[in-house]
Amino acid sequence: MKKSMRINGSAVALLRKKHVRLSKQKKLAHELGLSERTLRKIEKGNNPWDIDLAKRIASALDCDLDEIVFSAAGPKLVPLPALMPPPAPAYNRFRGKQLYPRFAKESAKLISSDAELFGSVDRAHVIKVEFHVELDPELAGYADELIALMREASHETRGWLGKIEDFRAAEIQRRMKWLLVQLKGHDVLVFVCDHTKYLPESDEVIPDGQYGEFEWQGIVAFAPPQEWGETSVEVDVDHGQPYIIDWDKPITCPRPAQPTG
Repeated sequence: MKKSMRINGSAVALLRKKHVRLSKQKKLAHELGLSERTLRKIEKGNNPWDIDLAKRIASALDCDLDEIVFSAAGPKLVPLPALMPPPAPAYNRFRGKQLYPRFAKESAKLISSDAELFGSVDRAHVIKVEFHVELDPELAGYADELIALMREASHETRGWLGKIEDFRAAEIQRRMKWLLVQLKGHDVLVFVCDHTKYLPESDEVIPDGQYGEFEWQGIVAFAPPQEWGETSVEVDVDHGQPYIIDWDKPITCPRPAQPTG
């Protein structure tokens, strides 16, 4: 039986981030001959691993073995600064008038099920797609099929007043579930942002409370698992127009864009 050592995952992650050549998980995993998923397990836990692997990690990161394992004298970790995500900012309610630019960033949330994905795209007028990860031909095929199903489930394909037959909706969800599993098995996750775009497009600021029509967008991002297990990623959004919200007044909802022709 091979000897094992308990690796200090936080120390490995900290030293990796400081390394000039191997600062990215993907590069270090390739250097070690590991999958990115295995390296994430190492960095997120303080678990026992084969001693040869511990030595390979130390060699790759140009450090001593004692810097990345539990101290042999006891359970105390070799002292290194703890690698922790930055604390979440305290929530403060907005007050007064706030100007929002036309182009910005918003958070897309992690999709956990086919029902959640179908529910999001079923409300959307259009589907927008972003790729935050490189896909090989097989995974690109899965992503393309999933995008086609999302467009079919949205109003982009069936029109604002169109409906999907129940049997077809069930078929779409079953296929979405299978595709989500295939992508997740290869460390590709799906995130969706339900976004409102004001119409018509303009670079002029909308006067406070004078909103016209709008378009519901489903912004879909294909991305790898986040380093700290975050359940959201940032995506690019186009508000259609810059606008002002006075948070001290009731907000008036705009009207959905009506179909033309």
